[in-house]
Amino acid sequence: MILELKAKVKSVSSGAVVEKMQTDSDLVEALVSLGYRRDEARAALGKVDAAVTGTEDRLKAALRILSTK
Repeated sequence: MILELKAKVKSVSSGAVVEKMQTDSDLVEALVSLGYRRDEARAALGKVDAAVTGTEDRLKAALRILSTK
């Protein structure tokens, strides 16, 4: 059964996951430097749509979320 499913299941590229984690970490630091609390920054980034890619776009989306509070 595992051998049959192996060909049908695609694994997530670990490099992409690590890159996203590093980018989000950098974005949290940027938001903290702008005066937001670390937990606020993480929560805002968690609400950013997964379709939003790129550092600038994710930062803008997080700032929009934070500005609605």
